[in-house]
Amino acid sequence: MALITVSACGGNTPQASEETQPAPVQSEAITYRSDADGYEVTYPVGWHVVGERLTPNLDDPREILALATYETPVGGDRCEHHPVAALEALGPRDALVALYERRPPWPEGRYPPREPADAVLRPGTGRFCVPDRDRLDAWFPFGNSGRGFYLLVAIGPEASARTRQDVTAILDSLTFQAS
Repeated sequence: MALITVSACGGNTPQASEETQPAPVQSEAITYRSDADGYEVTYPVGWHVVGERLTPNLDDPREILALATYETPVGGDRCEHHPVAALEALGPRDALVALYERRPPWPEGRYPPREPADAVLRPGTGRFCVPDRDRLDAWFPFGNSGRGFYLLVAIGPEASARTRQDVTAILDSLTFQAS
């Protein structure tokens, strides 16, 4: 069962003077929880949870979440371990986040603790089967709640600062149930 909650942040800001001031920005967020896969994530309106596995032939690690700012095609003609079609469709202003969970048992020390998103989102940490030297690609393993994960992030070279902030907020919002 998945639970989706929409919340709005922001509100009325007290007026400092009688001058007309712009209204505060309303930032809406959606919380998505997968009881079956044991996680919860919050993402901004304008992003969407991909309804199908982007890597349909990959069983281990198994894709348990994909979020994107664009329509993401499934599969690809090579590299079944990465969402090739979705990466090929990623536009210069788009972003994609995909989460994969490894089946136990895991090699000792294989999954380091999760770091804050701003520590891992840097160019060159992942080069997928759809290389693009201008795109920010990150692929990193981490352990959380006794579970082993891989996270794939792709951000187009012309993505706005807001989109990059959204990616960081999404990654930092992920919480996991213990295995």
